[in-house]
Amino acid sequence: MAESMNCCVFSGNLTADARSKDVNGTEVARYSIAVNGRKDEVVFIQCNHWNPKGVLPYLTKGKQVCVSGSIRLAQWEKEGTPRAALELNVRHLTLMGGGEKKQQQESDCPF
Repeated sequence: MAESMNCCVFSGNLTADARSKDVNGTEVARYSIAVNGRKDEVVFIQCNHWNPKGVLPYLTKGKQVCVSGSIRLAQWEKEGTPRAALELNVRHLTLMGGGEKKQQQESDCPF
């Protein structure tokens, strides 16, 4: 039987500054990127970046990035209404746009 693979790559701009929080003793940076599609369509990708290792100051609103990792469906309820969103668990991040801040960063994703 062939193995399945969950790997996605997106390039876009951060919609806001990344926020960091502690999840069971591990730092995770959370951010959203806007990815332009066809015919002026914009797709928003929620990103979870485990162990960001100092890259957080560079993840600012408007910054262009390329992210890759595995996608999952997050489901929750808000005020009794079921909600769902696709989230990317980031394995690789490339800061784009050149300049002194350009860097590539790889992290260990626990998923």
